[in-house]
Amino acid sequence: MALYQFRAFLSIRRARRVCRHIDKICIISDMNSEERGSRARNITVAGSIVNLLLSAAKFAAGIMANSSAMIADAAHSLSDLATDAVVLLGFRYIGKPVDKSHDYGHGKVETLVSVAVGMGLAAAAAAIVVSAARAAYLILTGGAARVPGAVAIAAAILSIVAKEILYRKTIAVGREIHSMAVVANAWHHRSDSLSSVAAAVGISGAVILGGKWLILDPLAAFAVGALVMKVAYEISVAGLKELLDESLCDEEEKKVMEIASAVPGVVNPHGVRSRKIGANVAVEIHIEVPGDMSVIRAHEIASAVEEKIGGMFEGETFVSVHVEPHF
Repeated sequence: MALYQFRAFLSIRRARRVCRHIDKICIISDMNSEERGSRARNITVAGSIVNLLLSAAKFAAGIMANSSAMIADAAHSLSDLATDAVVLLGFRYIGKPVDKSHDYGHGKVETLVSVAVGMGLAAAAAAIVVSAARAAYLILTGGAARVPGAVAIAAAILSIVAKEILYRKTIAVGREIHSMAVVANAWHHRSDSLSSVAAAVGISGAVILGGKWLILDPLAAFAVGALVMKVAYEISVAGLKELLDESLCDEEEKKVMEIASAVPGVVNPHGVRSRKIGANVAVEIHIEVPGDMSVIRAHEIASAVEEKIGGMFEGETFVSVHVEPHF
């Protein structure tokens, strides 16, 4: 009777699609890495074009209407181009296959991008709050600017509609291709939409009700800044956890154990370890097989376990099975 121990490692591509938004999972349609990268780039380029046009329109409206709120909102839209550039740069590397120096591919680049966008979102939220604080101080001390023109309201409404549409389109793509980076960028679009809401509230209040209602602008902006900061925190923390190789959730690891247990010949699966690598997943598991089983048969069982576990996840799944004898 031979005692043996071996590791079998298999990289499996599966046609099941997993979509995550922060920690939520749903099965979606088939998609390869090339198509995934193409869709991410297309929606990001579209967003860049919209951001550029909106920035120009809002700067012009702010100057014509004498609206500092609209000029600040235009600067916010322009800052979105920076996050678009980060996402585009990241996706140049994310889709690259496994190579000699990257045994698990380049998926962590996507995680880095999502953290960078989350940090950018936090910076945008902080800028909104600081700007609101300055505006509130100016108003309360009697140094408020002149009442802006109505053209600024039209520009704000245009921005709200355009950026909300862009948010919905972008987050839909992000969820479909299981991309934290694209989802994070979508929230950057929504933060711009919400800052335009704050600007519209303040400008409308001043135009319709008079200059003393300019205080509505910073009050609304404070609320928007707090909401955007909350989203930035959630995106950044999710990305940092992945960079620190946080395990999959208990439910997923339990499912891995159940799948391994269901393979004929497997006894006492245990020692599950897992981590995310961008859109990909790496899983390690120990299984026991009868001690008098041949190495060839044990290898077949290990391969079956690898394939079944690989079928749980989207994209490229790295599964390592450690086989031990059971007596």
